[in-house]
Amino acid sequence: MNDSVTLRRARPADAPAIDRLVRSTLDDGGPLLNPGFWEWKHTGRHFPPSPAWVAEAAGEVVALRIFLSWRFLHGSGELQAVRAVDTATHPDWRRRGLFRRLTLSAVAALAEEGVDLVFNTPNRYSRPGYLAMGWRTVGRAPLLVRPRRPWTWLRRAADGAAARIPEGEPGTAILERPGIDGLLQRVEEAQRRDGRLSTRRDLPYLTWRYATVPGIDYTVRTAPPDGAPGALLVLRGRHRRGRRELTVCDLLVPPEEAAVDAATQLLRRAVRETDADYLLAAAAPRTPEHDALRRAGFWPLPGVGPVVTVLPLSGAGRTGLDSGAWRLSIGELELF
Repeated sequence: MNDSVTLRRARPADAPAIDRLVRSTLDDGGPLLNPGFWEWKHTGRHFPPSPAWVAEAAGEVVALRIFLSWRFLHGSGELQAVRAVDTATHPDWRRRGLFRRLTLSAVAALAEEGVDLVFNTPNRYSRPGYLAMGWRTVGRAPLLVRPRRPWTWLRRAADGAAARIPEGEPGTAILERPGIDGLLQRVEEAQRRDGRLSTRRDLPYLTWRYATVPGIDYTVRTAPPDGAPGALLVLRGRHRRGRRELTVCDLLVPPEEAAVDAATQLLRRAVRETDADYLLAAAAPRTPEHDALRRAGFWPLPGVGPVVTVLPLSGAGRTGLDSGAWRLSIGELELF
């Protein structure tokens, strides 16, 4: 086995072979099979291009391990991070340890390249494998829920429809509104003072994340609806486990009482105008976002939600081992 397989960094010329491998192993029709989505996600439209490693046998790519580049604000500086995301192994080469070998090879190289930490949200089936490779469990993302139709929690919906997103503006339009830079600057200043790990919500990030992603519809709203915005809300309608969910993907609230009130009104309006069975959000305690969600009737949902795991690759990256060191939204945790 070891003599017949070569592990190496992926090269641009591997793109056709990687595409064949992904299509032969992922048959669920998900967004990864959309070439535009793969390009949006991995070719560096905002963060650096995704580092990837392949296993090659007889000139053919038989396994893939790819990470999504990311950066987190950390006080006055930044941490370089990657998220362990896509993997694929040809059926004939499974159960031979290629996933583990590729992952460990990648981690060693990423540490040498200055990456501070690896993070992801593995499910209960894949989590033991990551823990065996040195990952540490940080804890569950702090989810909050706002039921609209409590009785649907006791029965399953039958139509399979996603929740209707309240009317808003596409991200490309609203993110160009005059005054948006001022809102984003105030949010970033608050993030840096807070000191917890969070993504910088600048205009390039929001445009990449919500305005240009192929195949997924997001609605962006601001309050007030015209003029310089005081808060910003990003929504996505979904169908999850038989129920209609309206996801609060991002909520940007400066640390001012007027901004928290504006965000609360945005959330209450979304509750009124959707046909969702419930709304779901994530917000760290002691933040303006958390305050606005609680005022809008959201309640903590303990013991539910994605489990965040971390592998620190530097001394600075060890910050991520503290469950209280994170300030994440669903937009950062969403499996895409």
